[in-house]
Amino acid sequence: NKVIEIYDAATFATGALPLKQMVTPPKLVRLAASVGKSFYALFPGKVLAWDGTTGTDVAIANDPRDLAVSSDGKWVFVAEASEKKVLLIDTSKLADPPVKFDAPAPWRVAVADTTDGMRLALADDSAKSLHLFSVKPGAAKPFEKLGDPYKLPSGNPPRIAFSNGARWVFVTGELKDANVYAIDAFAIELKKPRTAESVAVGVNPR
Repeated sequence: NKVIEIYDAATFATGALPLKQMVTPPKLVRLAASVGKSFYALFPGKVLAWDGTTGTDVAIANDPRDLAVSSDGKWVFVAEASEKKVLLIDTSKLADPPVKFDAPAPWRVAVADTTDGMRLALADDSAKSLHLFSVKPGAAKPFEKLGDPYKLPSGNPPRIAFSNGARWVFVTGELKDANVYAIDAFAIELKKPRTAESVAVGVNPR
């Protein structure tokens, strides 16, 4: 099994003792911190939601690949490969089943806020492409595809992340690719894609 240790960032220093230790299943896929003292741990079959005091399991399918948390901590997105779905979890209603929407072979996800709601970036494991979505929970069209798929410059990225405001999607290179790529998300939305900028950072960036 794995052990997750929780520390207080405000008082963390070398030799600090954890506030809590949690023994978890061995196959930890991803861990993401949220606002306050919350975090989310992704495992095959479940998401563990920790609110600073107690942990709650949210049941999912058995082939999750990634998760991302909105900046306000209200929404958790899970890339689920076997179902070819992205799951949307409302962290204020963890007892409710996740909302699901179709996604092409989801591999990695990232989320960011804009003045027009949330943006979701998804890297797919099949066509090795980047897909953008507008996400507005509760709207008539809560998930809306933006632009066309953008061919990734280096296959399946180990990680992807948005810049503030969702202007750029940062993508790490696959395996021996020593670059981080900056992809213009606005240009994709306008269907005027641009060649990605790249910065060399060392082999196998994570």
